Amino acid sequence: MKKVLMMAYHYPPDPVVGGVRTARFARYLPQYGWTPIVVAHRGGKNGSGPAFGAQTSCEGKPEPGEPADGLQLVYRVRALPGIRNVAQWVSRALLRKGAGVDPRWLEHGAGYSPPSADAVSPLRRNLYAAMWLPDDRHGWFLPAVLAGLRVAAVQRPSVVYSSGPPWTCHLAGAVVSLLTRLPFVADFRDPWVGSAFKPDFVRTRWSDRSEGAMERWVVQRAKLVICNTKGLLKEMLGRYSDVGPDRFAVITNGFDPEEVLAAKGWSSEAPVRRGSEPTVIAYAGTLYGSRDPRPLLEAAACLRREGAPPFRIRFIGNCEMAVGVPLAELVGKLGLSDVVDVVGPLKREECLRQLVRADVLLLLAMGQPNQVPAKLYEYIGLGKPVLALAEDDSETSETVRAAGAGAVVDWRDAQAVREALLCAVSGGLSGCSADAVRNYDGRLLTKRLAEALSEVCAS
Repeated sequence: MKKVLMMAYHYPPDPVVGGVRTARFARYLPQYGWTPIVVAHRGGKNGSGPAFGAQTSCEGKPEPGEPADGLQLVYRVRALPGIRNVAQWVSRALLRKGAGVDPRWLEHGAGYSPPSADAVSPLRRNLYAAMWLPDDRHGWFLPAVLAGLRVAAVQRPSVVYSSGPPWTCHLAGAVVSLLTRLPFVADFRDPWVGSAFKPDFVRTRWSDRSEGAMERWVVQRAKLVICNTKGLLKEMLGRYSDVGPDRFAVITNGFDPEEVLAAKGWSSEAPVRRGSEPTVIAYAGTLYGSRDPRPLLEAAACLRREGAPPFRIRFIGNCEMAVGVPLAELVGKLGLSDVVDVVGPLKREECLRQLVRADVLLLLAMGQPNQVPAKLYEYIGLGKPVLALAEDDSETSETVRAAGAGAVVDWRDAQAVREALLCAVSGGLSGCSADAVRNYDGRLLTKRLAEALSEVCAS
């Protein structure tokens, strides 16, 4: 079988959702004639997650021998000591001198509201911009490049693939491709230039220009640029009209069919709900960036006052903070403390169990015109009705409607949110059809990637 060198900062058992797409590709690529060889980050705490095939950890040092057919070989390398945490350290030091930046934001991101650009002095803003160029994982760049070169020398891959964000992965993959003269495929899971998740206080004109130049170099270096939504593809084609549309492709996110099959087994073991029991609405993930639960919670408070059918809302994951405020505080002010449950992060299998036992799955996708949260595809795979809050003209809205996966409403329309929530708690939503589910089967999406890799090598 041919081999593909996959550069991926996040990879199981790292629980970050960004690693799920790469791991799913790696799991099914052997079925289509490709052996994945992964270079991933080794952190102090990788968390826990599912076993995506057999993994061999080599601490970045290639060992002789070939992986067996159908298995993955994973090399894990650490970032340079201290580089990854410089931003947090400097933030804490400056905070004591009145920098006005909460160090918890730089450390966790989720839930903590970043300061406005005007609240940070020009000197400090330039300092933060340098530390976040192109992201706060740049300490992994050199170790990843060195590991990629060593792995390539031993394993002799046919192509280099990188997955971003973090964008450091694309830079490392492009350099490895350049030095080994192997074709390069860049998989964009989110927009890079102008990302909505990078706050203004870590951006300057020179850093934006630098990142634009980095992205352009990666795109020009790549034989193929993969976008995970049609909206992102349109954005990239508009920005790089000189590159040529034949070097771009769309492979959406999807779900792992084996996980879904197991989830259906868990569903059959779950106790049968009675009609008098409350409808359970579950959200899985992190409340970060523009993901704001307040429109839904305000609608929930309104329905309770009106005597709607009983319901419960369950937040699973890093949801303690939302838009800079403790979620429990928001819930308490609305009188929903006995209705809303805030569950901490769970292992992936347990999280899926919770979703299977819910009646409706909640999606928050505000301020993401060309992005679709990866969890939507898992929601679709589980066959559960989805209640999505997003802009009407967003990629998320289009995906939910095309799949017939439930209801999607503009989060800015309070009346529409209230009506959609009432429909959900009254049992008026249904999941999408089997045909729509198949469109996001991870095996079929991996087949498309395998075909694309073969075409790149042939060219």
